[in-house]
Amino acid sequence: MIELNVYKKFKILIINLFLFLIFFVLIDLTLGFFYGNIQFSHFLNSKRIVNKNITYELDEKKISLNYQRDYYGFRNDSDFKKYDLKDVKIILTGGSTSDELILPYEKTIVGQLNSYFLKDETNHKIFNASESGKSLRGIFHDFDKWFGKLDAFNPDYMIFYIGINERDIRYVKYQKEDEVKPTFKQLIKHNSFFFQKKRFYERLKFIKEDNEIFEAKNLGGYFVDNENIKKKIRTSKVISYKTAKKKYILNKKDKEVLNAFSFNLNLLKQVLKKKKIQPIFISQIDYRVNGNKTLFFINEKLEEFCIENKFHIISLNKIIDETNIGNYFVDYIHTNADGSEFIAKKIYPELNKILN
Repeated sequence: MIELNVYKKFKILIINLFLFLIFFVLIDLTLGFFYGNIQFSHFLNSKRIVNKNITYELDEKKISLNYQRDYYGFRNDSDFKKYDLKDVKIILTGGSTSDELILPYEKTIVGQLNSYFLKDETNHKIFNASESGKSLRGIFHDFDKWFGKLDAFNPDYMIFYIGINERDIRYVKYQKEDEVKPTFKQLIKHNSFFFQKKRFYERLKFIKEDNEIFEAKNLGGYFVDNENIKKKIRTSKVISYKTAKKKYILNKKDKEVLNAFSFNLNLLKQVLKKKKIQPIFISQIDYRVNGNKTLFFINEKLEEFCIENKFHIISLNKIIDETNIGNYFVDYIHTNADGSEFIAKKIYPELNKILN
């Protein structure tokens, strides 16, 4: 009799577990992302629905800001709601110099440009697709692993703020990655409602703030705490375009970088032509404008490419006539809020002409 009762209890337990498992799977299939128009991969897992509180010190002042990336992965000051991707007509992409991790959105170059458009009552808005460390190689992957996942995404213009991350040959050469099918573990991890906290945020409309305190030395490529660098950039004079043109001589390494850069630009041209996107290129600068030899030659190659293909280019390294801009930089390449405003004001008139 006792054995029979144990058997019945075990049978009831097994049935309940089985029913719970079925219920669990049905809920996950309903609330998860195993099907639908947008199938975000692991490539975008850490790049979308981001709300980080970043705190660091600069010039003995404590700076705190919210760094946000919206539902589709663009750096924004949004509330993470979905919006119509048909309204996304202008994209700006680049590396950390346009992602601008250490600045609040409204102080970034893109934020400043959008405020100018709003003030002038022009129907333009730039969506920021920049990410720290991104080069042309990363931009190619974006078309495949990011933009290609966005249904109805068809921008008219793409603004490329590139050059600095093309200086090293290791980050210039592009090779298309083989398409790797996700494992069962990856499929569950990136699409399950229960096994990824971000899915709860999306479905339940709740965003948790990640409080991350960054020390200056951990700001990933920024050198805001280096007193020697700050002293150097604030006392250095601008190297004008004319001076750089006379001063710099190509070496073997520069030629290798330029050949790879040129190859990638032509690959990009094919992608843009296929997708019917008009490119706008902006040359990059450092704290001396034309202070880096390799970057100077990259800007020259970029302008040559644009002229040859009748693409728009805003040669930022040519239009700056100030003698010292060191106070606009926190290190050799990254601008502070004043520097981003300075750059936005320089490129806005030309950009506005192109878009209008």
